[in-house]
Amino acid sequence: MKERGLTLLEILVSMGVLAFGLIALLNLNIATLRMNASGSDLPSAMMLAEDLINQMKTWSLNDTRLMDTAPSNNDPTAITNFDPSNPSAEHNEDELLAGYNGIIPCSDSFKGILCSQDGTNPFFRRFWNVWDRDMNGDGINDTKIIVVFVVFTTASGFPGSTMVTTSLPLM
Repeated sequence: MKERGLTLLEILVSMGVLAFGLIALLNLNIATLRMNASGSDLPSAMMLAEDLINQMKTWSLNDTRLMDTAPSNNDPTAITNFDPSNPSAEHNEDELLAGYNGIIPCSDSFKGILCSQDGTNPFFRRFWNVWDRDMNGDGINDTKIIVVFVVFTTASGFPGSTMVTTSLPLM
């Protein structure tokens, strides 16, 4: 019996199968890298939202940036209703850029997080809604409910957002 080696055609077919498998693995690796990059955006967005809330706690309760300018959104579902692909809210990043002293505008780098008003990747934009609410039922508003939204574009090009809620007592 005569042994014979692989034909040129068999070698080409096996090389094609190997190349197809390697391309699939390469695409999987690229997708994983994009997911990891997108995953780092959410903690940054949360940090920006929490930073803004901490700043708000130092503002006067009569500050125009803490005014409830849209009473139509004053219920639990409306105040948290936010479309990151078409963002709008009672207040936005522009109010932080209006010359208030001691405020860190998102347009600067905050702890290495780059921000911009147009929200282009890897930049973030902040918005917030305010609800003056009567929490104890005596007919007098005694609390400001504040919902902060941070909008960003993920590494894969999709809009993302996160939301943080806090309350400030008026008394």
